[in-house]
Amino acid sequence: MSDEGGRDEDIFAGDVESRLERADRRVMAAVLDAQCRDWIAERPDRVSFARLGQAHHELRAAIHRYNPMRKPDDWLWPVLSTATWLVTSLIILLVVDEPADPLTLAFALVAGLIVAQVALFLPGRRRKHEILEIEDPLLYADLTNRIEACAATARSDPRAELRAAADDLGRALDWVSATRDEISRGSSPAAR
Repeated sequence: MSDEGGRDEDIFAGDVESRLERADRRVMAAVLDAQCRDWIAERPDRVSFARLGQAHHELRAAIHRYNPMRKPDDWLWPVLSTATWLVTSLIILLVVDEPADPLTLAFALVAGLIVAQVALFLPGRRRKHEILEIEDPLLYADLTNRIEACAATARSDPRAELRAAADDLGRALDWVSATRDEISRGSSPAAR
């Protein structure tokens, strides 16, 4: 599989958690496609959308078993946002005549929060999100291979809590298969 379009070359590359994260990103890209189509009523398909949402839920449960304290995707922006909030509030309090006034203090804190949210929002706008069409049969083959590979690794883990992730992944596979079958039968509006 090529690396173009955000696809990973090797489904076995990396630890199980990162492999599950990659599979979950692919599920969410297909969910985004289905959700956008539903919103614009191009081909509303709430059933496939809901099934892939359940697959996402099961993948997140398995990821949580591997790492209950999930690492942030990018820690730089939350730190920058917090620093922006503190600096903005401090500048406002240094510029005003009565910084101890409760109304001034409230204004400085709220203004700092607003600027911090803008600082968090801007990098997210520039991120390129992968869009995968929900009716693409290659998507389901790829997801099945990725999830099965992770489930096999989880089943062979000596720790019981990580072996339980295989059950979560089995349910995720069921949801992915149900979505694939419905779309291949043509009963889904996405297949029309």
